[in-house]
Amino acid sequence: SFTHHNVHPGECLLDNVTIDGVFASKSEPENDYALIWFAAGTHTGRVTVRNLHRVEKTSSEANTVKIDRGATVERLVLDDVDQRYDSGSGPGLVSNSGYVASYIVKN
Repeated sequence: SFTHHNVHPGECLLDNVTIDGVFASKSEPENDYALIWFAAGTHTGRVTVRNLHRVEKTSSEANTVKIDRGATVERLVLDDVDQRYDSGSGPGLVSNSGYVASYIVKN
């Protein structure tokens, strides 16, 4: 999660972050916490999510990537990112209510 940006006073910029090689499912599919979450009020620079594969056995209410209203991401790259539901369904891969200046998808 890209959160807790007010722990230290002043501007907090998370930048040059790469998340790579994630194979995941939700332990509690009924909660709506995203796997990757950009919280309201955060300012994030360049983020690359690569080789993330989410497989759910049942329906889930959680997005894989969620960007809250009031969150800013300068550059978000999703490279070989997917989600699958063996039974049931769920929301889309990305929920963006914030601002993403550059959004690149490579699948």
